[in-house]
Amino acid sequence: MTEQPMSLSEAVRVLAAWEREHPHKAAIARAENRAHVLEVEAEQYAHELAEQLWQQRGGAGDGPTDHDRAEADRAALAILKQALRNSE
Repeated sequence: MTEQPMSLSEAVRVLAAWEREHPHKAAIARAENRAHVLEVEAEQYAHELAEQLWQQRGGAGDGPTDHDRAEADRAALAILKQALRNSE
């Protein structure tokens, strides 16, 4: 007998029950998820900013330079740090 996939509403009920039974673990899981989301958003922002910096310099060459990427990474890191401070 094969197991039927859980419906979305069933999955939500199971997750809610687990969170009630394990509030500390649930809080950790939410924090880890939020940190991952922030990391992905920061990487995406840094990539887009490097492209913008390169375009502002005239778009010469094969794409953003290492300097463009480093400047964009610093800006994304500053925004990530601020977002983490705001979430405390």
